[in-house]
Amino acid sequence: MQPEVPTPLVQSPAVKAAGALTRGLWWTGSGTVATRIIRVALTVVMLQKLSFGDMGRWATAWSVMVVVEAFCGLGVNFAIVRMGDLSATALRGLFSISTIWGFVLAGALAAAAPLIGHIYREPTLAVLLLIASLKLILIGPALVPLGLISRRLGFREITIAETISGTVEALSSIGLIVWGFGAAALVWGTAARALVFLLIVFYFQPVRPAFRFPLKEAAGAVNFGLHVVASNLLFQVYRNVDYFLIGLRLGVEPLGLYRVGFEIGMSPFETTTNVVNRVGYPVFANVQSDAAILRETFERTARSLLFLLLPIAAFIAIEGRDLFALVAAERWQTAVPLAQILCWAGVIRGLVQLFAPLYQAGGRPRLAVCEAALTGTLLALGFAIAVFAAPAGRGAFWVACAWLAVYPIVLIWDLHWSRRYFGLTARRLLAALAPMFPGVVLMSLAMWLTARLLAPGFQSATRLILVGAMGAAIFYLYKSLVLDRRRSSSS
Repeated sequence: MQPEVPTPLVQSPAVKAAGALTRGLWWTGSGTVATRIIRVALTVVMLQKLSFGDMGRWATAWSVMVVVEAFCGLGVNFAIVRMGDLSATALRGLFSISTIWGFVLAGALAAAAPLIGHIYREPTLAVLLLIASLKLILIGPALVPLGLISRRLGFREITIAETISGTVEALSSIGLIVWGFGAAALVWGTAARALVFLLIVFYFQPVRPAFRFPLKEAAGAVNFGLHVVASNLLFQVYRNVDYFLIGLRLGVEPLGLYRVGFEIGMSPFETTTNVVNRVGYPVFANVQSDAAILRETFERTARSLLFLLLPIAAFIAIEGRDLFALVAAERWQTAVPLAQILCWAGVIRGLVQLFAPLYQAGGRPRLAVCEAALTGTLLALGFAIAVFAAPAGRGAFWVACAWLAVYPIVLIWDLHWSRRYFGLTARRLLAALAPMFPGVVLMSLAMWLTARLLAPGFQSATRLILVGAMGAAIFYLYKSLVLDRRRSSSS
């Protein structure tokens, strides 16, 4: 009688997706935390050393730069993640296309730089954009290796590349600011980051160019990628139209003040959402063939995202003044109300931004384009009303309120279409997210009471530590005693 051979334990697709999501969030989140720590130092140096005008010029250059970057690579890295059957020859051809296109974009930005500087009546802006064009040359060749690493869920490699290059950007920017380079220090820092990122992804995933390749495969990948480019382009336009309008209508100094409010009130949410989206898209793409698992993975991703965003928003809303007092000079205190509005807009915006990766991974990239067009239209309208109709000195605050007003409307639109094509209903999503809301309320109440009970003589750093520690303790206890037990009983 033959001994019974144990059957290997085969994980279900849902379990594999959950494991990949957890692993990706752990790696990407850890790297982002490390990078953000060094970026806090950069933020402090920026706010201590740069003027309102420097911050305004940097915000303008940055907005132009990221809009042009949306065209980089023609979206081939997204196509590579979703189209797993591309041949090696087609991949090498896409690498050549992406690299050459980077030079084309750099040349276009360099040619347009003097005109953009003239429009903003800021001659130094042209110099900043010429420096930024160097970054475009470096981004193009990095995208195909990045797509290949993402397709095999190589979160560790991507995290290493992002963390090292982000650290190089922050340190080089700090050094150049201290040496008196002004806003140019930040643009040189982004170029340094692109160079280091390119070198690292090539180390992990070398790719050779090819100029003879199957046109049908390459055209299919570029066609899919262009839909993603259109979505990203619209996103970057509406993401930066507030900078454009404030800079053109109100000037670079009010823009600098708004940029600081945005940096503290919204940037933490952008960073966190980008982490989750970078992990979510390849995981969604891996389970795209099973609608039930795709829905479950999306709900788990949304829950993980809000678990990160809601405590940050509560902390900024309650301790905004102490936070600004610690990291910024006194002249930036007028940006506190902006940050306190933008932090709640960041929570809703983060949830909304999960839908574009869902649409793209689920084979509906046009929905992502439509969502971006809707969001851009509503935001542009809100921002225009804000800068042209607000009372004197209140334009930037009204712009922040526009962010908060628009995203609930877009969320309703997303829930309608996700229900139609993916079976993801508002009730299902709310049921997945609802268990954490009582914990957020308890945490916020505990932080608010702690802040009110502390003596006025406490230093800002001490108050931040005590209030933050109280909030973290309450939320951790709620997670351990309620959320984890609930999850264990349902599994």
